[in-house]
Amino acid sequence: MEWQIVTTIITLVSFGVAVIKPILKLNSSIVKLTDAVENLELNGSEIKTIVKEHENKLDDHEKRIIILE
Repeated sequence: MEWQIVTTIITLVSFGVAVIKPILKLNSSIVKLTDAVENLELNGSEIKTIVKEHENKLDDHEKRIIILE
């Protein structure tokens, strides 16, 4: 009778470890992905401002070329 209890406890603990370990890995992966997306959002806004500056410079150059022609 005692061995059945020990076997049951060992089975439950191993099942718990088998379930908890993937959940912890998934949680850490979700945290990394969240950080990556936040970085992309920040870099995206910086890139947009740089593109706008280049567009303005191109517009100026086009105006100057038209004047020269």
